[in-house]
Amino acid sequence: MVAIDFYRLKSSYYLAIFLLVVHGGALACLCFLPWPWWTKLLLSLACLMSFVTLFCQHVLLNNPHSVIEFWQQASGNWQLRNNLGERSVLSLANDSICTRYFVLLNFVSIDKKKNKISLILLPDSLNSKDFRRLRRQLQSIS
Repeated sequence: MVAIDFYRLKSSYYLAIFLLVVHGGALACLCFLPWPWWTKLLLSLACLMSFVTLFCQHVLLNNPHSVIEFWQQASGNWQLRNNLGERSVLSLANDSICTRYFVLLNFVSIDKKKNKISLILLPDSLNSKDFRRLRRQLQSIS
């Protein structure tokens, strides 16, 4: 099957800053809660684990299951490739969002399994030409 457009992800500085601010804000809010210290500690550890997991998977792209390339096939389905080299054919869900500042792609499995993959793309996740081309492509689909 021939790919219409091919996109290769790169690390996003903007997404790294966003994740740092959100998780740092959550940790700061925990300081002001009138809860026991052990509850705050457990929630802080959960927040830090969330940050590390999301940072590795979506910013550094070094998680084995991180999507590093994706493309739309001529049939309209999308093919995603992760760091393990595994390819999966998925369809774009209706709840995907395309704005000037970010693109949120939600993919669902074609064979109706509960497999769902989400990609958040900021302008520095792709080169600028590819980001504009992807936005135009998604706007023509909807």
